[in-house]
Amino acid sequence: MDHKLLRDLVLLSLLTSLYMLFGAVVFQTLENRLGEDLITKNLTESLEKDLLQKFNTTRQELVMILARVREIVDKESNAQKTEWTLYSSLYFVGSVITTIGYGHISPRNAAGRLFCIFFAIIGIPLNLLTLKALGDGINELLTKLITNFERKVLKREPVHLKIKTMIFSALLMVLELILGGVLYNYTEDWDFLASVYYCFVVFSTIGFGDLVPNQGRAPTGDYLIGMIIMRAVLLIIGLSTLSSVLTSVLCAAEEINSTIPKFCCLKKRGRVGSLCLRSQQSHDDNLSDVNSEPSGASTTYQLDTE
Repeated sequence: MDHKLLRDLVLLSLLTSLYMLFGAVVFQTLENRLGEDLITKNLTESLEKDLLQKFNTTRQELVMILARVREIVDKESNAQKTEWTLYSSLYFVGSVITTIGYGHISPRNAAGRLFCIFFAIIGIPLNLLTLKALGDGINELLTKLITNFERKVLKREPVHLKIKTMIFSALLMVLELILGGVLYNYTEDWDFLASVYYCFVVFSTIGFGDLVPNQGRAPTGDYLIGMIIMRAVLLIIGLSTLSSVLTSVLCAAEEINSTIPKFCCLKKRGRVGSLCLRSQQSHDDNLSDVNSEPSGASTTYQLDTE
């Protein structure tokens, strides 16, 4: 792989990872703390107002009632915190910058939604640059493998490399869909077709949200954590392979457009050459007939004069 491409790939991958981690921490903070403070403030103010208007109670009794209400609010906030964990926040920012958008988790307060807008404006182009670098690396690797195979095994110079790279990148995408189907079929309560369907929806960044691995919950145990890592690697490679397929299709289209006119021209020249050859043979036959007729006529004339 080209050193410049490798350097850009490493830098973009590192920058994207740090940006995702930053976004996950911010979303977790905004959605948990601000949500809890907002609920507590609204309920406390409303309760104080109702109690003071409807009941003749002492300040001490009011404090005791509010303490009880705060316990209830804490339980609700804890339930909300289990949704916006660091894992779920990373899951969310990943679906944002890849434009997958599962929809099973989303910002609930104004601060989180506003931050999501600015986060996506920067994150989506950054992710596209990273995936393009990965896709270019895959295409370059496939091109080198094809070139070395044809030169060392087939003993010939490779031709139409861009078209062959497009074909092999598409086959690689199909292979990843099959591997993803096997992996999710084994680790989730899905059949093989549903698993392949999920992988395609993710690779193509459609992201319906009808299927969510582990219901969006954080993994528990070393085994599930290992499975999550394997899935993440597969999804990143799949997204990168899709980028390589799109890039190789564009490059192959240029090569196909430059190849088809030459082929048609050669074919046309072959037909014209065949017609010219037939015409030349017909012309030679006619000349032969013309030349033979005067010779016969001259002989007949000589015989008549004698």
